Amino acid sequence: MNQSDRKALGSYLKFIADQQNITQHQLANRLDCERTSISKVFAGQLKTDPPYARLAELFDLSLDDALERAHKIIELIGTVSGLDVEPEPEAYVIALATQKGGTAKTTTAINLSLAFSDMGHRTLLIDMDPQGNATRGVGLEHKSQDGSSLTRVLRGEADISELLILETDFGLDLIAGGPEVATAQADMMIDQEGSGMLRLDRIVRALRPHYDRIIIDSPPGAGILQGASLVAADGIVAPVDSSDNAIQGAERVAESVEALNRFANPDLAFLGVVLTKFNKSLSHCHLTRNYFDKSGEMPRFKSIIGVDAQVTASEAKRTPLLRHNPGSRAAKHYTQLARELEEVIHGRS
Repeated sequence: MNQSDRKALGSYLKFIADQQNITQHQLANRLDCERTSISKVFAGQLKTDPPYARLAELFDLSLDDALERAHKIIELIGTVSGLDVEPEPEAYVIALATQKGGTAKTTTAINLSLAFSDMGHRTLLIDMDPQGNATRGVGLEHKSQDGSSLTRVLRGEADISELLILETDFGLDLIAGGPEVATAQADMMIDQEGSGMLRLDRIVRALRPHYDRIIIDSPPGAGILQGASLVAADGIVAPVDSSDNAIQGAERVAESVEALNRFANPDLAFLGVVLTKFNKSLSHCHLTRNYFDKSGEMPRFKSIIGVDAQVTASEAKRTPLLRHNPGSRAAKHYTQLARELEEVIHGRS
């Protein structure tokens, strides 16, 4: 098949799957392949015929019959995609951001991603932190190549189509991070077109149609990697533990959102602060909660992530808390937070 045939056939197969309410994950399970392969078939991006033939067979069609039907539709209405009643909604993108480390930012990013996946959302986690903790946290460090795939695209050395998207064992996809991601900062800062901060946004825009939720674990601090994460996002969640530095870090992130609204991302919203590592027996935890409740300058999520030894245990095993011990206190809190975020997201749509 030529490129035109593959695009027509991919669109037709996607239409059939949509009509039968079969998800990409379900098709991937039936064909024992990665979900991203199904997505590439639908987009006509795979350059060999067998994947198209295997998918057509699932719908009781031969490759030739499916291709013939696709071209007949094109003759009648000009495009197979014209069969779609309405376009697929694009992903809502949430960046976890703070300017202080140690606030359970990565733990929150991982478990929010899993909670969204458990709700039935196609979910992607992007590890923009050079520490690569989100990558390790879902057990994929050995496959991450230290974030080299993401780094090459951020540097402009590779096309977005070459970006490595990994499937985890936990029902979500991952773009791995690691030490190499830090080396992209210089290229992004000296971009002659002045668009270095937009490079992640270009990646995310290409991925939005393939997911329902995209979570970005941005690095702490005010560098260009965090800035790029905020530019690519629709909403920001700031994890805060009960320390003055964490409060100030959240306030600086909120200020960054205001600045980005003016010149880079007018639709970016500061969704709220989420209190983490909360210990009811410690007075300073209550003082932190009262500070946000009384200031009224930054919204605070009602869901509070309590201190829980199971978080440390899950991190030691490099298994997300929602899979290591879904009945634990903190796991339930993360599920509640995801539900609360859903209400916020739908309220903005």
